[in-house]
Amino acid sequence: MIWITSCDQKKSAVSAENLLAISRINHCLERAESDSLSNTQKLEYLNQSLALAKESNIDSLILKTSNEKAEFYNSCYQDSAFAVLKEFEKMANAKKDTLYIAHSLLNLGEYYSALKQNKTAFSYFNKSNIQFKNCKDSSNIVYSLLLMSGILKEKSDYYDMEAVNTEALKFISPTDKNLKHNYTCVYNNLGVALKQTFDYEKSLLYYKKSRQYAESDYDKMILENNIAAVYTLNNQPQKALDILLPLDQLKSKEKNAKINSLISNNIGLTYLKLNDSKSLDYFLKGVNIRKAENDTYGLIACYAHLANYYKTNKKHYSPCKKICSKKLRRGY
Repeated sequence: MIWITSCDQKKSAVSAENLLAISRINHCLERAESDSLSNTQKLEYLNQSLALAKESNIDSLILKTSNEKAEFYNSCYQDSAFAVLKEFEKMANAKKDTLYIAHSLLNLGEYYSALKQNKTAFSYFNKSNIQFKNCKDSSNIVYSLLLMSGILKEKSDYYDMEAVNTEALKFISPTDKNLKHNYTCVYNNLGVALKQTFDYEKSLLYYKKSRQYAESDYDKMILENNIAAVYTLNNQPQKALDILLPLDQLKSKEKNAKINSLISNNIGLTYLKLNDSKSLDYFLKGVNIRKAENDTYGLIACYAHLANYYKTNKKHYSPCKKICSKKLRRGY
């Protein structure tokens, strides 16, 4: 059932008429989530749910359905989402509903984040976080902090990233349905931040905690790879290989090209640390995987690893080194 009471509203008895309205709205919202429908059909159901909410004249339902529509536009019609998001923000402010003011700010943050306008997005995420705290909505407090953390990571602002995720830990509730996911994300982020600030022992601690909560094979493989990368950086290459070589052979439906490339490059880095010539084969394997996927961003790291290999092994200078240098200068 969709009956939602905001943190500004008092509980009240639900009439039979209202229960019928809630049931009809609930049906429309459930249909709007059907994978078998086109976006146009989903939008029709969302518009129906909003019209029914307005007929019922129940503020919480009007705001709920308006938020659902705003989130849908953000996901599926980003080019025309701004007007819908601003209309929802105006409505939430007019009704002085703290919970949905928070959601409207969150939606705008996600809108600007998709446009890579990170400074504006961060400001909206921070404002939404403050409002969610006023409502004691721990799940969305954590979610908004995780979004802020993502922007800080892109900025390479690892000290603030550590602070934001340390704060997020305080709000992860044992009753939260996203408990394991939140712990996985927050501990992984702390692992990243501490690795980048050279605190390898704490980084390993957080990556291992994250690994304990990971549920999907994808997350588990990423975290195993992250743990191995820290061992390599911390001059423990054999420990890294003990993780990476079995991981390289592991069969999983969730083991995509990105993971395969990351593993190959990390094996290459570990063998390079051991002055083992096998490192070149793994670096080239990583390049070929990224090329096959047309992953321009991923190729930057792959070519950087190759450049580092040839810098370390100058006697192995080859035409491939020239190619790496050209690619790096072009920004591939």
